Amino acid sequence: MATGRPVPSILFELHSANGAVAALLTRRMIAEGIDPNLLYVLWLIDRHAPVTPTELAVEGGYPPTTARDFVNTLVGRGLAHRIENKADRRSHLLESTEQGRRHLEAAAPILRGVERDLDKALGKPLSSWRARLRDLRRAARKLDAAGN
Repeated sequence: MATGRPVPSILFELHSANGAVAALLTRRMIAEGIDPNLLYVLWLIDRHAPVTPTELAVEGGYPPTTARDFVNTLVGRGLAHRIENKADRRSHLLESTEQGRRHLEAAAPILRGVERDLDKALGKPLSSWRARLRDLRRAARKLDAAGN
């Protein structure tokens, strides 16, 4: 049944899908005592280590102050630590700690469970979208960095 209204932007679909997946993942992680926002930042640190706070903010899509707050919490909980940045004495580098890596490992079954459930609901592997999502993320960051 045509309503005569224009087809909504795909960006609304993307935003809505992100919100729905985030809500599902958040609910399951909180049920297991894991903060999903901190987990994502910890994963970024572990994946890109050693990483500067500025690089972390860009990679995570956070304002620098938000990234700083996450880092302070992670460092305070012993999940990440700061190390000297010999290339820039005004800054520091971040790495996950052994405790942080164990925290990431503890969350892995939850992530796999959500992925498995989404695979079933979709009727195809969620991982088949990885390349397109990576391309989309990179294109958006490039445009954002250029001030577009």
